[in-house]
Amino acid sequence: MSSNNGSASASSDDGDTDFYAVLNVPREATEAEIKQAYYRLCTTYHPDKHHADQHLQQVATEIFPKIQRAFAVLSDPQQRTLYDIYGASGLEAGKEITAYCNTAGELLAEYEIRQRRIEQERVMAMANADGKMSVKLDASSLLSSPWFGGDDEFIDLGSPVEVMSMSLDQSVESQLTDDDVLKLNGRLVAQQGRGGGSLAATVKHTHSATRFSEWTVGFGSTQYIAAKLQQAFWQSSFIAAELLLQQVDQHNGDIGIIPGFSCAVYQPLGSATHGMMRLTAGLDNSLSSHIAREFEGTRWAGSVQVGVSKSFVGVEYSKKVTEHTKVKLGCRLGLLGASFSYGAERHIEPQSRLAVSIKASTVEGVTLCVKYTRVRQVYDFPIFLCPEITPESMVYGTLVPAALFFVFRQLVIVPWAKRDELKRLKEARRRNRPHIRQQRREANAAIQLMQQTYSRSVAAETRVEGGGLVIEKALFGQLVSTSTVATSDEDTLVIDVTMPLQCLVHKSALILHAGAKSHLVGFYDPCPDEPKRLWCRYRFQGRLHETTIDDEAELKIPKRKDCLPGY
Repeated sequence: MSSNNGSASASSDDGDTDFYAVLNVPREATEAEIKQAYYRLCTTYHPDKHHADQHLQQVATEIFPKIQRAFAVLSDPQQRTLYDIYGASGLEAGKEITAYCNTAGELLAEYEIRQRRIEQERVMAMANADGKMSVKLDASSLLSSPWFGGDDEFIDLGSPVEVMSMSLDQSVESQLTDDDVLKLNGRLVAQQGRGGGSLAATVKHTHSATRFSEWTVGFGSTQYIAAKLQQAFWQSSFIAAELLLQQVDQHNGDIGIIPGFSCAVYQPLGSATHGMMRLTAGLDNSLSSHIAREFEGTRWAGSVQVGVSKSFVGVEYSKKVTEHTKVKLGCRLGLLGASFSYGAERHIEPQSRLAVSIKASTVEGVTLCVKYTRVRQVYDFPIFLCPEITPESMVYGTLVPAALFFVFRQLVIVPWAKRDELKRLKEARRRNRPHIRQQRREANAAIQLMQQTYSRSVAAETRVEGGGLVIEKALFGQLVSTSTVATSDEDTLVIDVTMPLQCLVHKSALILHAGAKSHLVGFYDPCPDEPKRLWCRYRFQGRLHETTIDDEAELKIPKRKDCLPGY
């Protein structure tokens, strides 16, 4: 019953088609289950089944190659392996290398080599850029004003907030060869009317999969030469050593060169725990160790440092409280004083996050830290509030930013996000309209071929003793609208899939495996890139049932819990 006609032409239009959904089989389906599902679809959609009706035969000729293509891929071990891992792109690459690769393993190895080469070419064509802007502000005069219960009688409206210092860091990275990377880093600093800048150039050479070296030259206000070597060992552990020659101005006005050395050892201590020890010698001599553990959205970290200029013991804790928000706590005890901090971080967008924290130190006072990160750009704003730890500075430093963020979120972020989402949906629907129109035609054509199968299925289920499974109504799409976008008559967000579901009923049971339902025969996606659900009302053993599932969820009916009250 199968034929090769149309399979080749369908391969060029696979797109993002889910072949498992086309045949309605799970991804772990056996060869026998795939054949059984294919032959069941052949009884409805094969052109030979409609030779008596020329119109239906023509419709079947247009639809059947998609089913045939799905069977051809999933029934071939090599093609199925490539499709499971790489999708349709893997199939196209497989056709190019099949001539000299006989097994699925050889095919995968050759394809991975080609993919790595393509990725290397892509990386070489682009430069990775990182940036950071830090502006330290002094807002202590605000807390001493009458607005915040301070002792000053007058409010200084001239400069309530002063800029203490500012720094700009920018780095770009470019692939020179397969093994060499060039990184340029620039830094500008301004503080108390004086400024400076430096430029550093680093060349990284990869010797092997476990070893690389870096050579750095720095110019400007800080001049130095550095060499670094890192060697990885078993279980993701590594050791890194760095030599440094730095130019410094001596007290007598002469220029001196001071050597420096550092060595770090990183060692995993378990599946969720790692530790690091670092020795530094030169301008600042110190020995530090760090241990961290992460599990189920919680992170603990402890650190100890013994040095000439700074010695301390510190603990940090963070926990993910919601999908987009986590809280952070920290404390540090040293020879020069103690400090503690608390704050929160929230993902505003997939590539943007905002972090706000309060740091109280016996040496530096109270500082409000605001950090916004967008992709690989960081904007850091430490705001000095008070030289001493006072209840007022802690309360105002906590409540005022929280209140401002809440107001800003309600008045700016939420309305902007809604407008942006509506604009995106409107543009997406306009862009997808031709594709949806084509998919709708194919689905309607498939439904024409289902008429007899549908009637036979309903009749067979009705004759079952006690009453079999009959789909009375089924809808698929955006059942609860998430937007108020004005759409055209073509922008139907919900489609009727009663007949396609009934044709999938087998022995008074219906199983739709996990995955996008829009790839099922007779279905289509009425609203791409938008959340969809499937609602189904069915009758089983004379009782009315209802169920609703998400697009990607599995559906198994009948179920007792779906029975409506009164039945």
